[in-house]
Amino acid sequence: MKKLILFSIFAFFTSQMNAQYKKIYSYGDYKENWALVKTDSGNYGFVDQNKKQIVSPIYSKIEKFGKIHPDFAVVKSVTGLYGLIDKSGNLVTPAEYDKIEVFGNIHPNLAVVKSIAGLYGFIDNKGKEIARPLYLKIGKFGEITKDLALVENYTHGFGMIDTNGKEVLPTTYTLNEIKAKYQ
Repeated sequence: MKKLILFSIFAFFTSQMNAQYKKIYSYGDYKENWALVKTDSGNYGFVDQNKKQIVSPIYSKIEKFGKIHPDFAVVKSVTGLYGLIDKSGNLVTPAEYDKIEVFGNIHPNLAVVKSIAGLYGFIDNKGKEIARPLYLKIGKFGEITKDLALVENYTHGFGMIDTNGKEVLPTTYTLNEIKAKYQ
């Protein structure tokens, strides 16, 4: 009788824990011992094998880890903006960007981010914003000169930026002036 009561209590609490989720996906698909969960409202998060919540189900989408960086997963907020979480479930880049590109496109340790205004900046490999999204375009580092990238501002002025986000050359030049200066 005791076993039946304990089993009933366990079954009740297990069903209550699972009741908050519309679906619990397979464990290990995103990270070992984690399962993606979906709420009735369509939001996603993660739980561990004990059903302990690791990432609150507040995102409209969660990409797999490693898609743009080995240590991060892209998350999409219910407002449609993107951020990054790490493999501990911590938010490392707030969900405030219209787009986050793959790390390494402009520099091995950087990723371009796009603001809702359509301007570009970049974050480092820790998810920290280094260059605020102020530019129409950001070139690859080293394309014109070592350790610098060409940037274009919204008035179509060109300048050069370093990997720390500092404008080494202000965006007041023409493209031809930049090329002449660094050739």
